[in-house]
Formats: sequence, structure tokens, C-alpha cells
Amino acid sequence: MSTSTLTHDPHHGRPFSGRELARVAGWTAASACGVAVLSVVAAQVPERGRLLVWFAIAFGLLAGGVVMWLIQWFRVPFARTITLTATLLIAAGEVATSVMAHHRQTPELERIIANRRDDKNPLAAAESQFLEKPVGEESPEARLAREQLRTEHDRSERIRREWLAVRERRLTWRGFLHHRVSSVGAWPTPWPELLWLAEVAVGSAAGAWLVSRAAHRPFCRRCSTWLEPTRSATLCDDAARQVLELLSATPPDSLAADDRLHLRLLSCRCPQPTTEVACNLEHSGRRSPLCLAAQPTSDQLRQLLVLMTSQPTVDLLP
Repeated sequence: MSTSTLTHDPHHGRPFSGRELARVAGWTAASACGVAVLSVVAAQVPERGRLLVWFAIAFGLLAGGVVMWLIQWFRVPFARTITLTATLLIAAGEVATSVMAHHRQTPELERIIANRRDDKNPLAAAESQFLEKPVGEESPEARLAREQLRTEHDRSERIRREWLAVRERRLTWRGFLHHRVSSVGAWPTPWPELLWLAEVAVGSAAGAWLVSRAAHRPFCRRCSTWLEPTRSATLCDDAARQVLELLSATPPDSLAADDRLHLRLLSCRCPQPTTEVACNLEHSGRRSPLCLAAQPTSDQLRQLLVLMTSQPTVDLLP
């Protein structure tokens, strides 16, 4: 359920203080380490487990969850720079995962290529010696058999060279990207590269979306805590109209008879706590946030408490 809150924190929007900058720096370092660890682990996933697009989205969401948890751990005030930093960290993790997966396969590929290139097949060697020997007097049947053998030998050599060329191409970054999409067809350049860039963008956006949800949690920068619900109530009829009149959120005559108003009061831990009001209107079973037009004063808050506690549906949170 989404909510719309009215903030009256006097410290909202000011630059970071020295203590806050220290927490931001700690969060940035911890997030970079966390995303790096996730990248190392994700790079070890077998090739068949790295599904196109979905693997990048899963990594982005997981990295976003780690970054969001660290925001809460370090009690970082939310700002646009935090969202941008988180997005860049997740994007760097997406790139690092692909680069490490590419480097992880390189030693094994080099070993396979070297073994195949140095493979001394006795039969193939015998065929080569036989075909290179001077031809003396031969019957037509022997000459035909020799030509057939030469054709088959050349075909085998061509297949081996093509096999080696494909594996050697995978040692390059572009060849790695082309191999990733080989399961769905042969894509010409630059489509494999564009798909990879799109995966990085989509995965980073998924993680950034998860992190940005923290922006909807009200934060008090005086005591460095998130505001927690202290009172909640569901109001209807006259009580709901009085609340709307009190907060000037919407004209009272816009309420239907079966509409319900869901209110929550959120406060921080300051001696003189910052208080916010979250308000949702339920109409025909669907809830939508209301944008409150005025900041509640102390007198308005007292009136709100009276209206909320006067309803039988009130829910007083501990």
C-alpha cells in the first residue's frame, strides 16, 4: 500500500553534516564491498544458469536489497545522490560479473584449444602421410579411393579449424558476448553488445527501484532515525470529513457514503518529535494516497488524536 506523507522536519533538504557525511562514506564503502562480493559469487554461476536478462534483473534486485539494508544499517539520510550512487554501484556490479565470468572461462578454454591443436590422432597422421607420398602407377579404383580419402581428410581438417576458430573467438570480449546469445541464434554485431548493455541498464534500474523505495520512509535528521507509526485509525462519515477539513486535503463533499479514511501518525525519537501524517482514501475497495495541503500544527495534531480515538475502528499502535 502506498502512502502520501506530510513532512514538517525543519532539517529536511539541508546539506549533509559532518557526521552524516561520515555515515554516507561508510555506507558507500560497505555497499561497494557488498556488491563486489555478490559479483564474485554471481560470476561462479554456471553458464546454463545465467539466463539472458533474467539473471541481470535478479542480480540487480539482490544488490539493491543489500544496498537498501546498508542504508538502514548506517542510518543514511535519503537524497538523490544516494540513489545515483546506488545505481552506479549496481551497474558496476553488473559489469564486473560479466567480466569475471569471461575471465573465469578463459583458462579452461585455452587448455581445451591447446589440447585440440596439439592432438596427435594416429589415424589422421597416417592419412596425411599416405596422401603426401608420391603417387606411382595406380589403378583407376585406387586413384578414386585416394581422392575420396583426400576429400574426407580436408573436410575433417576444415571442421577442426572452424572448431578452433570458434573457441579462440570466445577468448575475446566480443566473442564472449556473441556466445552468450548463441542459444537463441546467431546475432550479428552489434546486437549481442547492445543486449548486454540493455541487461546492465535493466538490472541497475531494478536495483535502483528497490533502493528508491526507501525514499518513501520518512527520516528525521535530528535524531537519525526513521519515523515509526504511533497511531493509526480508519475513519468514515463525519469523522473522516472533519479530518479532511482539518488538514484541507480534499473537499468534504467528494466523500461517498462508503468511503473510508485510513490515517497513520508517525513520529521520531526526538524530545520534541517530528510528526508526519499518512493518509489514504479507500473508495470502492481501492486505496489511493491523499496529498495533504497543510502541515498539522500542535493544535491540529491534538484534534486528530481526539478524532482518531473516538472511532470504534481505531488501532492504537504501541
